[in-house]
Amino acid sequence: MGNYIKLVVLGMIALFALIATNYARDLAYLVNALTVALVAGGLFIWTLRQTGEPTRTVDLSGEYMDGVIRAGVVATALWGVVGFLVGVTIAFQLAFPSLNFEWAQGLANFGRLRPLHTSAVIFAFGGNALIATSFYVVQRTS
Repeated sequence: MGNYIKLVVLGMIALFALIATNYARDLAYLVNALTVALVAGGLFIWTLRQTGEPTRTVDLSGEYMDGVIRAGVVATALWGVVGFLVGVTIAFQLAFPSLNFEWAQGLANFGRLRPLHTSAVIFAFGGNALIATSFYVVQRTS
């Protein structure tokens, strides 16, 4: 019964998002409404294809579920490389002003890259590290 309720909710969200797309007055609203409609429609189709299949059970007989921890460590490393690379780029831009190229003034200048670096390091790198660590610790202490 749970899948049928999910199907109804996702179908209604997709329908209302498509109606909102029809009444969009500016481009940003149109893009957001289309995004919601596509995601809800995709989830609707995915849930519909899963309906009626037997559910899988997870054996929790003492083994740790380290797959999610590995994925978190990979995501942490990826965001660390991205965030720290942007930090090195803006450090070089400050140390050597000739690296502020004319053609990249609108996209890759210090004023645009500093918030990207800060957000990537604090939220993406730090957040993934905290969540992966929490998953590791909670499994072994509970």
